[in-house]
Amino acid sequence: MKKGSQMEKLYHAKLANLEAAIMCNHKRTIPKTFEQSLQKKRDTLKTAEKATPWKKNEEVLKKAESTKTKTDAQEKKRKERITKIKGMIKKSKAKQKERVEKLRLQLDLTEKTRDYNLGTSLRNYIDPRIFKSWTDEVTADWEKLYTAALQKKFLWVKSENESWQNVSKHY
Repeated sequence: MKKGSQMEKLYHAKLANLEAAIMCNHKRTIPKTFEQSLQKKRDTLKTAEKATPWKKNEEVLKKAESTKTKTDAQEKKRKERITKIKGMIKKSKAKQKERVEKLRLQLDLTEKTRDYNLGTSLRNYIDPRIFKSWTDEVTADWEKLYTAALQKKFLWVKSENESWQNVSKHY
C-alpha cells in the first residue's frame, strides 16, 4: 500500500471506515436523488475516459517537427521546443490517467456506501490515532479523511507520533 497513489490510500481508509459502519449497523435511508447523482458520476467518468486534452499539443508537436530551420541556433531552439512539448504531452496524459482513476475510485466508493453513514463511525467509533498512524505509515494525508469540524475535534491527534505497529497491537 505504500506505493499506491494518494487516492488509493484514502480509498482503502474509507473502505475500512465502511467496514466499521457495517459492523455498527450505521444504516441510512438512501437519498431520493442517489441514482441521479450516481448516473452523473458515471457520465463524468465516461467523459473523462474519452477526453484527450493532449491532442492539441500533439498537433503543435507535429508542426514543430516538420518546421525546417536555417541556422544552428534555430535548430537548437526547435529541438528544445520539441522536448518541452513532449514533456507537456506526457504530463497531460499522466494527469488525465490520475483524474480517471480518482473518478473511478469515487464512483466505486459511492456505490458501496449508498446506504451506510460513514460519518457516525468516523466521529464516534474509530480511534483517530489508528488512522493517523496508518496514514503516517503509508505517507497519506491524514486531514483528507476528516471534515474540518472533525479535524478540530481531533486536533490532539496531530501531536501523536505512535507507529502503526504499536497502535495496531492494541486493537
